[in-house]
Amino acid sequence: MELTRYPVGIAAGYYHSLALQFDGTVVAWGNNAYGQTNIPSGLSNVVAIASGYGHNLALRSDGTVIAWGYNGNGQTNVPADLTNVTAIAAGFYDSLALKSDGTVVAWGDNSYAEINVPAGLKGVTAIAAGDFHNLALKSDGTIVAWGAGTTYNPGDSIDYGQSIVPPGLSNVVAIAGGGYHSLALVRPAPSLTIKLVNSNTVTISWPSLSTSYVLQENSNLATDTWTNFTGTIKDTGTTKSITIRAFQQKL
Repeated sequence: MELTRYPVGIAAGYYHSLALQFDGTVVAWGNNAYGQTNIPSGLSNVVAIASGYGHNLALRSDGTVIAWGYNGNGQTNVPADLTNVTAIAAGFYDSLALKSDGTVVAWGDNSYAEINVPAGLKGVTAIAAGDFHNLALKSDGTIVAWGAGTTYNPGDSIDYGQSIVPPGLSNVVAIAGGGYHSLALVRPAPSLTIKLVNSNTVTISWPSLSTSYVLQENSNLATDTWTNFTGTIKDTGTTKSITIRAFQQKL
C-alpha cells in the first residue's frame, strides 16, 4: 500500500478502507475477501469515493461511476447509461448516485425497498446511505428518506424509525446515514439585525435582505415613551414579523 500523494478523501467499508489522493488515484487496504481492495487497473481522475459492506464506488471527474468488490446483489452493476453524476453513496448492499439535474439513481439490493427512489424526487443536493435505508437532502433544506425503518419496531432488528424524518425538520445543510439511524446538520435560524447607519438612517437585515429606512419625525409618537410599530420583512420567500419601537425626544 502506498499512501504518499496527499490524501483528500476517505471512506470505510465493513472490513476495509479507501483513501482518495490529491492526484485522483485511490488506495485501498484491509479485508479483500470480495476483491474490495483490488483497485481497478488504470482508475484515475477520481473526485469522490464511497464504500459499502464489501463494495466500493468511485466518481470520476467526467461524471461517470466505477464500482468493484462484492456484487452478490448487483451493487457494482453501474447502470450503463449513468452519466452526469455529482455525488455517490454506498449502503450495505446498494449504491446511489446523485445526478446534476437533482435526481437520484439507485441499484443493488432491494430487500427493504432501498433502491425504490421515491417518485418525483428532484431538487436533491446531497445523498447519504445507511445499511438498508437512504437519505436525500433537497435544495429547500428538507429531507426525504426511504428503505428500512419507515416504522419503529425494534423487535424485528431492522426498523428503528431511521426513515421517519422528524416532522418540521428544515434548514438542513448536511446529512449522514448510520446502520439504523440518520443524522441531519441544521443551520441556525436567521436572525434579524438592526443597525443605526447615521443620525437618521437605520438598516434592517434578515439575513441576506438589507433595507434602509430614513427616520421621519412623527408627531403621533409619545414623548420619551416607547411606541411599538409592527410590520414584516421578507427574505428569500419567507416573511418574518417584526416590531420596531420608537419614541420622540424633546431637544
